[in-house]
Amino acid sequence: GSYFIRLEDIGTSVRNDFNSEIFLPLDYNISVSTVSDDYYDTTNTSGSVSVGNLANGKLEVINDNDWFKASLESGITYQAKIIAADPEHQFNLQVLSDNSLDPILDSVTRFETALSLDNQQIVFTPRQNGEFYFDVSSWTGSTGNYSLELTTIDDDFADTIDTTGVVLVGQSLSGEINAVGDKDWIAVDLDRDITYQINLSNDSSSLVETLGLTVYSREDSEYSSVAEQNKWRGEFSSVSQIT
Repeated sequence: GSYFIRLEDIGTSVRNDFNSEIFLPLDYNISVSTVSDDYYDTTNTSGSVSVGNLANGKLEVINDNDWFKASLESGITYQAKIIAADPEHQFNLQVLSDNSLDPILDSVTRFETALSLDNQQIVFTPRQNGEFYFDVSSWTGSTGNYSLELTTIDDDFADTIDTTGVVLVGQSLSGEINAVGDKDWIAVDLDRDITYQINLSNDSSSLVETLGLTVYSREDSEYSSVAEQNKWRGEFSSVSQIT
């Protein structure tokens, strides 16, 4: 079929001595060639991965994406990890559902379409049974061989609206971030026009990782962030206020 390649300026202007922007024209040559690719970046991919097994692949060229299909179950927390053959290479990983192939972080479909927070590893809990696709790529231009590992982990609270974690106003709840990339969702019932303070603390002096806190509100079947607190270390409390 017929396709069109769009070329445009994405910021080639510079500032002169008078702090005025000057546009710099760019000459270019464009060519199109075929590439030998092991796995497609579509639902027609021949790549697949199952729990407890490794799937091997290769990013042949810059901007290559390899998709691996997996049948996953709702309510089970999965951990997917990319192992690069060359430790100097940086790969990226995201998981998409058959129902939503758009990599977004917010909204109810977030759990079928979650972006890896630490690039090479992701932890998520599907809200429904189905076919999912792990997308392996590299935003840094790395190419080469890799392995995709898929396992399950024991998780106290899921990162979905079906979480069993519930905290009541005036009470507290204990939990644990079980692995890199793990996210716990805690449900709470709040009333409008009342200001609430959320405290997050830890008694362990050995805690060195930063834990982010975000509050979501459901409106029109979508979840939007209403408060955030991204800095919290050691025994110090993280405080977030919402109304």
